[in-house]
Amino acid sequence: MWNIAYRDGQQLVKLAPAAYNPTIYNYERWTPSIHMPRWASRIDLLITGVRVERLNSLTIADAKAEGYPEEREIDGGSTDPWLWFRGIWDGIYPDNTFKVNPWVWVIEFEHVAPAGERS
Repeated sequence: MWNIAYRDGQQLVKLAPAAYNPTIYNYERWTPSIHMPRWASRIDLLITGVRVERLNSLTIADAKAEGYPEEREIDGGSTDPWLWFRGIWDGIYPDNTFKVNPWVWVIEFEHVAPAGERS
């Protein structure tokens, strides 16, 4: 059993696989998730669909699925999820890529319990 430290301060005790080498990984302190092995994951995602589409074909439902914070409607922020997403996109890709309307991958997934926690 190993104590795994996550960035948000949470720590979990998990059973490591037999091949775990504590001289290579030290999870007593926080390590970026990109460097954590799969067994240390708190969540698993099951890919349910993959397709390619134009960026501007994004719907309001798609924008909400990208993480639109519902509290924006309370705190006076833009109440339009599509405009919210465009603002986020333009902040990440500032070269007018939204206007260029590139082809993008759409990857749909659902959250599943990590393998060690499935019943």
